Amino acid sequence: MIKGIYTSGAAMRAGIVRQDITANNLANSGTSGFKRDRFVLEQQVSGANTANSKQLLDAVSASRYTSFHPGPIESTESPLDFALQGPGFFVVADEAGQSFTRNGRFDRNSDGLLVDASGRRVQGQGGDITLPPGIVSVSERGEIAVDGALIDRLRVVDFSDSLALEKTGDGLFADPRSEAGQLALDSAAIQQGFLEQSNVDAVQEMVEMIATSRNYEASSRLMMTQDASLNHVVNDIGRV
Repeated sequence: MIKGIYTSGAAMRAGIVRQDITANNLANSGTSGFKRDRFVLEQQVSGANTANSKQLLDAVSASRYTSFHPGPIESTESPLDFALQGPGFFVVADEAGQSFTRNGRFDRNSDGLLVDASGRRVQGQGGDITLPPGIVSVSERGEIAVDGALIDRLRVVDFSDSLALEKTGDGLFADPRSEAGQLALDSAAIQQGFLEQSNVDAVQEMVEMIATSRNYEASSRLMMTQDASLNHVVNDIGRV
């Protein structure tokens, strides 16, 4: 019976993690380049964690992973909006180092630098990209020209193990331990005047949120039932 209470507790704790993931996905369903997180539940069962009821809580580990499948591409008609077709990430940099993103909503700052919405510098093959005044055009291979004069080429990278990347906010990813295996991507196809939208399916996330809520309620009721039964065994049957 004690094990049943801890099993219900582990299920409720996993439900909280799953609900947090779903809520974050829904909140970013309209964020360009956002990649949804998925819930994963791992259970490690051995003699060490089944002999003691409390260790059942540690035997169940709830976590998340990122789904990198592409989102829909929509036209914005802005000359400094770019969408990647297929794999790859744009590279941006600031004082903290380099980050990687699928959000190609860029702009030209007061110094002429190509930057993202937070002021991070977009990286080209030669480093920071400086755009002089003029009409910007970008080829499918990422070559940037202003009034027909070639300026640089957008740097696009991919990773042999993208699941090793870590989300750092603002649609950015980082590889702090250099475990993802960065690769240069020379064959990237870039569309100017388009943005990749979030790959979140809002309807599916709402269904998952409802299912998680019901599972949490069921686990909670089961825990209360077992607690009531245990109370009866200890306080009532013991008196007979």
